[in-house]
Amino acid sequence: MDCAKYLELLSDYCDGTLDDETRALVQMHLGECLPCDGILHDLDTIVRTAVILRSETNSITYPDEQIIWQRLSLSKQIIH
Repeated sequence: MDCAKYLELLSDYCDGTLDDETRALVQMHLGECLPCDGILHDLDTIVRTAVILRSETNSITYPDEQIIWQRLSLSKQIIH
């Protein structure tokens, strides 16, 4: 079993964007591999929680992603 290959596909699997053949291969692997199935469960929980948090009217202020990526880029340049 090549778990790394299937782990790369889990996000697309959750999104439903895999072709039928690849989706069937991932499903077969998940049925045989408890660790990968657990990771899928965790990923699904994270995605559902994020959707709920973003859809609710709340006082959470979300950071500007573009600013975060700029800061990371700058910090990477400083380190090198």
